[in-house]
Amino acid sequence: MIWIAAVIAIFLVLAFPKQAVILIGLAVALVLILLSGLYIMDRFEKRQQSLIEVTVVFDPAGYSSQYPLRVTIKNNSSKLVEKVDWQFAAFSPGHSTNLIDGYASMSTDKILASGESTTLFYRVPKLKAEELKAAMLDWSISYKRAVFREN
Repeated sequence: MIWIAAVIAIFLVLAFPKQAVILIGLAVALVLILLSGLYIMDRFEKRQQSLIEVTVVFDPAGYSSQYPLRVTIKNNSSKLVEKVDWQFAAFSPGHSTNLIDGYASMSTDKILASGESTTLFYRVPKLKAEELKAAMLDWSISYKRAVFREN
């Protein structure tokens, strides 16, 4: 398909050089404006995503010993959050291998207004070795993504 556009463009340049240059210039300007808009929207989305804080702390005394992972989600963005997805990660102190067996994906559909936060409690996900003690691990969030309400 692109070769058809190239043939037409070459024909226009040869047949109508002045008008073709203006037309090609306008087309290039339009494409640049479109790409700039997409870039700005992508940067805004990444900025809003970075303003959502998801933290995890091992706290067996916080809710119950069966649900010792305390997850706090805070919306520091200017938009309303409709849903947040995240994954847990657990590491031995000083090591970089995630000790969770598989993916510990979690989600909440708690709606969070700008500046609002919520705290949730979860069980410890299955670890790669049964002898690992969850209290001795460094817990973190390896992935997070928020879904924002469209205006």
